[in-house]
Amino acid sequence: MVAGALSLAKGRPDEVEPSAVPLTNAVCLPLCVDLDGTLLRTNILVEGLVRLGLGRRLAQAALALARGRAAFKAAVAERAPVHRSRLPYHQSLLA
Repeated sequence: MVAGALSLAKGRPDEVEPSAVPLTNAVCLPLCVDLDGTLLRTNILVEGLVRLGLGRRLAQAALALARGRAAFKAAVAERAPVHRSRLPYHQSLLA
């Protein structure tokens, strides 16, 4: 973890640099980032469906659609977990 807060460099939002503010004086808030299309170059549901393939596991997951979209996504994730190291990340966000 970098000690210090981030400030805009030269007023440009695409360039940030650490400031001299000590971590003890900074407010620590969680960083929330959208996965699909933002952090990842793909959609996590599509990745799960590809891992399921055609067959029985896909049919079982499709039955969950009757319980709604969230239940379907949970069923896909349960039947075809996607390991985070194999996902295509936007490297510019991780740098």
